Amino acid sequence: RAIDLARQAFALNLDDTASLRLLTALLSDTNTEASLKEASSLLDAIQKASEKSGNGQAIDADKRVMASVLYRRAVLTPTEHNAADDLQRAAVLLNSLKSSTEADAVQLARIVSAQGDKQAALLALAEQARRTGAGVPAVRAFAEYWQDNFADTSTMKDRYENALETLENTPGTEIVALDLRLRPANLTSEEVDEIVRQFLERV
Repeated sequence: RAIDLARQAFALNLDDTASLRLLTALLSDTNTEASLKEASSLLDAIQKASEKSGNGQAIDADKRVMASVLYRRAVLTPTEHNAADDLQRAAVLLNSLKSSTEADAVQLARIVSAQGDKQAALLALAEQARRTGAGVPAVRAFAEYWQDNFADTSTMKDRYENALETLENTPGTEIVALDLRLRPANLTSEEVDEIVRQFLERV
């Protein structure tokens, strides 16, 4: 429904950069082959429109959308395009942002991981998670990445535990820590019961 409305808004004014950006972002977030194909068809248009409105340079909001499309299609449909080139272009876009956010750093780490450097990606995510005032999404991204790629090693296990303990000891984020501790698929029923028991004792 939202995509249909965005299409209609863009069709009413093909020079409306905001509508084009919204449509492309929604298509990218849908993350299907069909939606990414449509989003890919809009990349040139959004870059030209952005450069026009940004005096020759794409604005940050459009760079983020373009990077998202390139990253997602490299991961989801690597044989449809040059995945390595897409990932490199996505990294260049994010590295050229005038004002980077925590979310940008997390996305860049995901790109680095897709390029094959899991160690560098883990380090980048760990650095974001340990920052003073780090947001829950950044801590979750680090914890989930560690679980998916390093759980059977000792690499940064202490940082992983520290991240979960920080969530457990911060009012309002305890349930996020519980969700992360219960996330591994190989937990036994006894381990699940113990995790829940410890959680109930703390809250």
